[in-house]
Amino acid sequence: PESYRRTYQFSETDNSNILLRAEVLNKLNSNKKPIIITYPEALSEKVISRNELKKQTIKLQISQTCDIENLIEELEKLNFKQSDFVTDPGQFSIRGGIVDVFSFANEYPYRIEFNEDELESIRTFDINSQLSIENHKKVIIIPNTEAKKTNSKKTSFINYLPSNSQLWIKDIAFISGKIDDVFRKSQNESQRNNENIKLDFNDLFFCGGGAILSKNKEFIKKAKFLATQAREDQPHYEHKEIGYNYRMSNVCAAIGLGQLEVLETRVVKRRYIHDFYKNKLSKIESIKFLNDIDGFYSNRWLTTIVLEENSKINNEKIRLELQKNNIESRPLWKPMHLQPVFNTYQAFTNGVSEDLFNRGLCLPSGSNMSDQDLNRIVDIIKNLYES
Repeated sequence: PESYRRTYQFSETDNSNILLRAEVLNKLNSNKKPIIITYPEALSEKVISRNELKKQTIKLQISQTCDIENLIEELEKLNFKQSDFVTDPGQFSIRGGIVDVFSFANEYPYRIEFNEDELESIRTFDINSQLSIENHKKVIIIPNTEAKKTNSKKTSFINYLPSNSQLWIKDIAFISGKIDDVFRKSQNESQRNNENIKLDFNDLFFCGGGAILSKNKEFIKKAKFLATQAREDQPHYEHKEIGYNYRMSNVCAAIGLGQLEVLETRVVKRRYIHDFYKNKLSKIESIKFLNDIDGFYSNRWLTTIVLEENSKINNEKIRLELQKNNIESRPLWKPMHLQPVFNTYQAFTNGVSEDLFNRGLCLPSGSNMSDQDLNRIVDIIKNLYES
């Protein structure tokens, strides 16, 4: 389920839902293969990454040497709260050599009994009767991974799924539209809670990978061959060419196909955003836009500007001014030969890529941006030139 009692009402989380989400992540992270039933609002909500979840997981087992004070310190670091009695997830209590802990990944709390520094027994218990339910040889304790104050990196739930997962979707177009609707609602809720929001949502659609389109069957055949490790048709692994493992999982591919249904709408919106910026900012002589090339139709997935050499404002000053207003923008891509990892290699250049990097800027171009968002960005840039 989603974490919130109502979709993206950030102030109203549901502890029982958070517990269920943590339990699913724990099972997937433990290489178990559950059947998962979910819905768009829950799927669109990001979760803690695998690496962060492992860092925030406490593993205990019978006969393990464990200092009770160290365990308490670890629980407090993970924002567990000490109480007289454990009644809700995220609580722990201490009575002599016994520690009760309510993990966010289990339906019942654990009672952990110590014999000096050795862990003697672990069992779940009923919070009402205090009677034991089941003995365990080992347990995993997980904190509230959905807490607002956590700084943990978030990722798509899809990234937890094994690449061979079977995905069953009823009405892909509806699911995709619902996720878009949730995304818009989350933006509106963020704006109500905080006027300073990030506006940089650049991908046309999200599926954890890319796709190649071609009318040439041989090109597609070759691309599939290279993307599947360039393995020759032999019973053993044999490679005559360098290959890669660039395949999308079935889940990501299905989500990508679903979003193709709205691709045309999103391209129209991206072109509208580009034209909006161009109409509003072209009056500033120092700002230049890239025009469509004859015979081609750009999807304008990202609107960029290049400043004239004599511009009184440079791209970094614009970036920092936008950043002050919590609006993300970026310079054009740094040339590969200027990257530290490649600085010892020979490069053949003519100065164009360096010049674009020094004078170019990527503007926020997300499909969900409103005219109010766009006007806000335009006003900030205009004020810089007018001041």
